[in-house]
Amino acid sequence: MNWIQRKIYLYNVTFGLFMLDWWERYLFNTLVLVLMWFVLYNGSRYVTEFFKRICHQQYLFQNLKLGNFSTLHLR
Repeated sequence: MNWIQRKIYLYNVTFGLFMLDWWERYLFNTLVLVLMWFVLYNGSRYVTEFFKRICHQQYLFQNLKLGNFSTLHLR
């Protein structure tokens, strides 16, 4: 049993998928994949917006510190 097979076996035993029929297992795995996609997609959108906001704040702070008021573009 190689590493991938052990991980699949551990996943099946941990979530109790070994006692389900094949179609129930596929349905559960599909729901898990959709949920993971939803979390990762929205998480990536949040992280990009967070970093845009942080970079913009640092830009504003840097220009206020240097006295470059003419280059500021406030939102």
